[in-house]
Amino acid sequence: MDRPNIFKIYLIYFISMTLFCVLRILSAFNVTGSLHPDIADIIYTVLIQVVLMFLLPLVLYTIFNRHNGGLKTTFKQMRFKSIGFKTVLISIALGVIAFIINIAVSTVFSGIIGMFGYSQPITGTNTNYSPLFPNWLSFLIEVISVALLPAICEEFLHRGILLQGTYKIGVKKAIFISSILFGLVHFNINQFFYAFVLGLLMSLVAIVARSIYPAIIIHFINNFISIYISAAENYGWFGKNFYNGINGLLKNGNAFLTFIICFVILISVVAILVWLVSKLYKISTLNKVKKVIDSVYTKEERAITNSPIMLEKNRVTQNMQENQATLDISFEEMKSPIDIVLPKQNNVFKPKYYDNLFLIGSLVLGSLVTIFTFVWGLL
Repeated sequence: MDRPNIFKIYLIYFISMTLFCVLRILSAFNVTGSLHPDIADIIYTVLIQVVLMFLLPLVLYTIFNRHNGGLKTTFKQMRFKSIGFKTVLISIALGVIAFIINIAVSTVFSGIIGMFGYSQPITGTNTNYSPLFPNWLSFLIEVISVALLPAICEEFLHRGILLQGTYKIGVKKAIFISSILFGLVHFNINQFFYAFVLGLLMSLVAIVARSIYPAIIIHFINNFISIYISAAENYGWFGKNFYNGINGLLKNGNAFLTFIICFVILISVVAILVWLVSKLYKISTLNKVKKVIDSVYTKEERAITNSPIMLEKNRVTQNMQENQATLDISFEEMKSPIDIVLPKQNNVFKPKYYDNLFLIGSLVLGSLVTIFTFVWGLL
């Protein structure tokens, strides 16, 4: 098998992560000086998302793989593959599910680290300034900077460059690596846990759908809901009492009732999540089968809908739709239920020790900064 450029993939990520860390440090020291905070936020967002998470990795990857083609080839390798309307709807629903899961994971782990005495540090940024833009424009800018750009740029780096670039070391390993780094790159103990869980979901969906677009949609919907709820509370919009309602439901003074409510919600969310992913898998698998079948027949054969060949094709396709048949599955070799939707790999590449140097560097850097934010919250 061809030797994948694992070393270069990790190098690209390490460069982006390191520069991102430097920019976060500069931001903490308020190097923008007298700039209005709204303008400073826009500048940092463009530098972080557009430059460090998208353009820089794109240019480096294209240069490292210039013998394989240009930008068009790069985007194709990153799985920028069109999806159908049903897949879009499923992705939106998964985005809502992701937001609910994030609330649960964030609540649980915030409680755990809170037991150690952690509290969110107060930064030196002055939040009592006069907004530069009207409410609707501030909201729109926040949607673009906090939801749209991260959905595109962060997914390109993690579910594109990282996930697809390490695919040959094993799908499960690639999913875990892209997810753990997605959690660490937030450089925040509060965000690490739910970002890691969200990364697992989006990586799985990107593999199942054979496209990066569902992960982008999930990321956008998750962030957009959070932005809207925050804006609704600040501006008195519809849904302004969402968090108060959730807190009132969970903090009812009856621990047993709270446990039952959380348990029912969790079971329901997981059940819906499994159903949606299975539907997504069925759609992507069926489309792949149709492509293979279509490639076998000539245009003349496809034009004769009542021919024996086409009748057989339609019968096989119908059986797949009715029985939810899958491809290339050996149930005797399954080690976990997740193996049902993951592609089977006969040849898995085993990286050498030097291939993982910059992976280790990224893990160490992300871990140290994340641990520092925890210690900072204890002081």
